[in-house]
Amino acid sequence: MPALGRVRYHTGMPAENAENPPAPAHDPAAARLDRATENELYALFRAAFAHAEDYRNWNLWEDVPWDRVQTEPSEELVEAVLESLRAEIFLPDYTTHSLRILRASRGRTWFQTRWNYEESKHQIALGEWLMQAAGYTEPELREMTEALLTEYRWEPPYSDGVAMVAEALMYELREQERYTRLRAFAADAHDEALGYLLDRVLTDEAAHRAFFAGALNIIAVRYPDDVADALQRIASLQPNPEKAQQALEAALAAEKA
Repeated sequence: MPALGRVRYHTGMPAENAENPPAPAHDPAAARLDRATENELYALFRAAFAHAEDYRNWNLWEDVPWDRVQTEPSEELVEAVLESLRAEIFLPDYTTHSLRILRASRGRTWFQTRWNYEESKHQIALGEWLMQAAGYTEPELREMTEALLTEYRWEPPYSDGVAMVAEALMYELREQERYTRLRAFAADAHDEALGYLLDRVLTDEAAHRAFFAGALNIIAVRYPDDVADALQRIASLQPNPEKAQQALEAALAAEKA
C-alpha cells in the first residue's frame, strides 16, 4: 500500500501527455484456478466477511468520539494524515485493475469488493478529521482529489492473479507501517478522536493483510512455484527488495501459525 508520485510502490504515471499503448487483451477467466483451490478461497472470503460483520463493522460518524478531537493539530500531524489520504485517493485505480484481473476468482473478487468498501471508509474518515480538526473544507478536499487523479494514476506492475494478491499484501504491509506511525502521532497529540479512528483502521488493515496472506497460502498448496515467483517479483520492485521479501514471507508464515 507511498508519497505522491510513488503511488503504492509504483511510480505515478502522469495522465496527460503520456503515451499509453492499448492494454493487452485480458482473458476474463485467467485468474480462476482449480475448483478445490477456488472453493477454499471462497470459504476464506466467507469467514472473513462473517468476522467483519460480527466484530469489525464501525460507523465513522456515530462511533468516533468527534467531540474529543483536537482542533489545533501540528503541521506534522496534518501532513501525516494527508500522506495517508493521498494513498487512499487512488482507490478507483486499485479497484478497476484488481476486479478486472481477479474477476473470475469468486473468493478473491468478492473479498476485493469488501476491501474497496472499507478502504473508501478510511478515506472518508481521514477527510472528516481534516475538516473537523484542521479546518479543511469539502471543496478543498475535492480539489485535491481531482488534481491527483487527473495528474497521476496507479497501474499494477503485473497482470496475473497471483501477483495481484502478492502486490495487495505488500500494500497492506506498507499501510500497517504508515498507520502505525500516524497512530503514534495521534497519541502524542492527545487526539482521542483520531486515535480511535486509527485503531479501527488498523484493525481493518490487519484483517485485509490476513486475507491476502491466507489466500496466498491456499494457492501455494497446489501452485508453490507461482506464489514464490509472485513474491519475488513484487519484492524486487520495493526500495529494499530483501527486506520486502522477508516481510512478505513473514506475513504468510504468521497466517499459517
